[in-house]
Amino acid sequence: MIKDIILKELSNTPFSGEDSDVLHVTSLVYCDEQKKQYVNNPYPAIHGKLIHKAIQLVMTRYGYIPEFPVMYHLKNPNVNVYGHVDLYDHNNNIPIEIKTSSTFDIQHAIQLNIYMYMLKARTGTLFYISTKSMHECSITNDYLVCDDISFTGNHMEVELPHVSDYFISDLVVKYKEGRNIGHLDQCKYCKFMGCTKKDIIDIR
Repeated sequence: MIKDIILKELSNTPFSGEDSDVLHVTSLVYCDEQKKQYVNNPYPAIHGKLIHKAIQLVMTRYGYIPEFPVMYHLKNPNVNVYGHVDLYDHNNNIPIEIKTSSTFDIQHAIQLNIYMYMLKARTGTLFYISTKSMHECSITNDYLVCDDISFTGNHMEVELPHVSDYFISDLVVKYKEGRNIGHLDQCKYCKFMGCTKKDIIDIR
């Protein structure tokens, strides 16, 4: 009975409810090859959602808002881009993304940087948690810095693409053309072993 309830409540994906005029931020920055790993195995995603909900429950006691909705309208192409920030510090305008991973992935930082642009936030936080460790990273002025330098591959700072209307529009166009694999240099950071596109680094 518990299994049936968990599957019912947590098996939905963040990409549901999309159409040609409404797109999710995660659809634009996450590689399709990585999404395929969840098609026949929903349990990693369910595990991640349970961890998210536990952290959100704790942080709401400190005034943070869970699943804070954000929406941004692009004029060219004419599309609404939306998302849900995992935690939002509304007093200081700081969006926080939770990642249940033991490895850094640049698309996580790009996703958060887009949320920061949509919220006009000057700072954002990436919080990584796994069975091995916890890491906290911050983004300011298109640079990401983590509490452990080795976590990002011995980089003192990770420079991110500058987010603008043009940058988001470019992501939308590539997504609609089916070219959102290997863009933004994700392959340099990706640890997904089943990828058939591993040699693609940047198709821009």
